[in-house]
Amino acid sequence: MTTVTLVQNTAAADAPASAGRAGVFPSLGLGLVVVLLQVALACLLSGQSDLRQAYFRLFWWDSGWYASIVDRGYVSPPPLTRDDPGNVAFFPAYPLGAWLVKRASGWPTPLALLLTAQLSAWGFWTYLFLFFRRWGASPALTALGAALIASHPAAFYLVAAYTESLFLFSLLGFLYWSGEGSGRGLCLAALHGFVMTSTRFVGLPVVVYPMIHLWFNAGPATAGRADCQSALRGATPARGWVRRLLPALVTSAFAGLGTVFFLLYCHVRFGRWDLYITTSVVGWGTSANYLAFFSWRTYLPHPPFLRDGFLNPIWFNQFLVPFTLVLFAALIMLEYRRGRWHAQHGRATGWRLRAGFYACAALMYYVSVCGNSRVSMFSMVRFLLCVEVLLVLAVAHWLALAGPLSERPAWLRTLAGAWVVLGFVLVHIPLYPRPVGGLMRRLRLSASPQAARSVTIPEELFHLLVRPLHRVVAAPQEIPAVEAVDVGARAFDLKERRQHAPRRVGTDTLFATTRINLFHVAQPVLLVGIRDGR
Repeated sequence: MTTVTLVQNTAAADAPASAGRAGVFPSLGLGLVVVLLQVALACLLSGQSDLRQAYFRLFWWDSGWYASIVDRGYVSPPPLTRDDPGNVAFFPAYPLGAWLVKRASGWPTPLALLLTAQLSAWGFWTYLFLFFRRWGASPALTALGAALIASHPAAFYLVAAYTESLFLFSLLGFLYWSGEGSGRGLCLAALHGFVMTSTRFVGLPVVVYPMIHLWFNAGPATAGRADCQSALRGATPARGWVRRLLPALVTSAFAGLGTVFFLLYCHVRFGRWDLYITTSVVGWGTSANYLAFFSWRTYLPHPPFLRDGFLNPIWFNQFLVPFTLVLFAALIMLEYRRGRWHAQHGRATGWRLRAGFYACAALMYYVSVCGNSRVSMFSMVRFLLCVEVLLVLAVAHWLALAGPLSERPAWLRTLAGAWVVLGFVLVHIPLYPRPVGGLMRRLRLSASPQAARSVTIPEELFHLLVRPLHRVVAAPQEIPAVEAVDVGARAFDLKERRQHAPRRVGTDTLFATTRINLFHVAQPVLLVGIRDGR
């Protein structure tokens, strides 16, 4: 009888240095510094002189839906309509965390949501730096990896009242502890994975990472996968591999329960397990087409490239889809060429550890592209932030094994620097209306201070949009004034809007907080300080 010996591949090629307890506190400190810098930058770019108003600019758009879940729980009206689809289209982990913060502190819901997101961002950056310490990355490489992520045009979502930070925190925690291999590590990985799949649907396919990591890294680097294949064919006893595979399988199964429990809750509470999907289709038009990935039309950005003299946000989101696919192809080609060269010289490349990162990034990319194919790739810049994080991790591990960053080719250092600079520049380009960036300055209420002072708020609009902000952001008189204009058949029915406002808690409030987002939301009715040539 042939015996198969299975050992965890913890060679220096995969983990040249262990983070250890000594590395936790420096990583926590660096993570806190980065989060504070992100918040400070967002407040600086908000265009507000008052710090309180600047900070609450980070509470906007979808933040209102999360606030409605925190305050009222999940709501689904009997007839789902586009005007009132309910709030079941959002996963529960983030609003549940904010609810706990609110109950523990007594703070208002917007502040609880912001602090929950920013604490999660702190955890995300901490795990990122722990990965770098585990691999023995140099300070220069650590700074470059952090800059590549912080310069992403959607990186400010990490400190806004959105799910990006909590999802990335749980994702990196899941990957970090899955790679440790111990029983404690797998338990922590399972808990992080549960939070991950309770935060976003796209986290569900990522739960396969422990098995991918085991497949490529168990046993000697040259025979681990071959031993598993041999056991599956029956050529060698499979008992050892089953015993080895079982913990990873249990970890993946427990991690996926976050999504399963949410769908089960929808079935028990509303009588429909697929209510999340139905609500997304009715309210936002996001129905997944899992064949869209294989259609060439998916990768063609639609003109125009510019809109009103600025980068067209729709075009930019569509452009990122083929750009990311080309980036995947380039990294795989480089891995292949580098692997062949190192194999000829008998050196390890560490590609087996990076294979899990590439696989998870590819799965998230596939789900995001297919899920947004019917809505012109709306918000893909947000969804691809998570994909870029995993690609940065893979590249950082690659460079950590390749030696000091100063020894890399000059063109590579130049390319990395240009990438960072371009990312920070795009932060200032209005990819879509948001509380940071150059668009907010460009869309001030009017071309002149006199015109801005001359406009007034109608009483209906004041009660609907401004008064709810009194206890959250600023006094009503501090909100910019706009004037309602009758445009005939396209007039906006404020009475109907007011009837829907109690059910869509926070949505209209958010529009008023972002300086001139009212212009985009109620464009047929509101003109910005301009009428009859004034």
